[in-house]
Amino acid sequence: MLESGNQFVLNEYLSGLYPESKMLPEMTQMWNNYDTDYRPLVEFAKENKLRFIATNIPRRYASLISKKGINALKELSPEALALIGPDLETYFDPTVKAYAEMADNMGGHVPPNMLNIQTAQAAKDATMAHFSLKNFKKGDLLLHIEGSYHSNYQQGIIWWVHKIQPGLTLKSITTVTVSEWSKLTPEEKASIANYIIVVADNMTQTEN
Repeated sequence: MLESGNQFVLNEYLSGLYPESKMLPEMTQMWNNYDTDYRPLVEFAKENKLRFIATNIPRRYASLISKKGINALKELSPEALALIGPDLETYFDPTVKAYAEMADNMGGHVPPNMLNIQTAQAAKDATMAHFSLKNFKKGDLLLHIEGSYHSNYQQGIIWWVHKIQPGLTLKSITTVTVSEWSKLTPEEKASIANYIIVVADNMTQTEN
């Protein structure tokens, strides 16, 4: 959830420079489910003196790419580009499963700017992969929390990590409801993730 531009403020909060009441107003694009879904993780990191990395692309840049395509990067300053994964132009491929399926799922209603939409989604994955790798050191255990569409079937962020820095060992965890589980084929169950948590259909869910 947390965007790369928030790292400075987040680091100051984790180091104890000021209380949460001062930190939250300084953060940009905080989701509505921060208190329930993300705050416990941030506070756990703070209490245990762990790093917490803000990996996502700033939403304003993802929106810009969605409107103008990958050429929008040429309009940004070096300071802005430092907040975006630099590998996007090198490796983006709209035929990769994760992005091709975005168009397939729209059936016959594919918008004319579909390529831009796919690029914006890839920009999120590429940026999260970039900042994960930038903050990873050999011997670390880095746990990345994201929506399952960013990692299911070894796609999204995982695909980008393997492109940027091949050879790392990655394991994915996903959550599905009982009804979703019952609809998966044996092949899907074997490939959706390394570890699968099946939860009750009526489990509480939040919205970002």
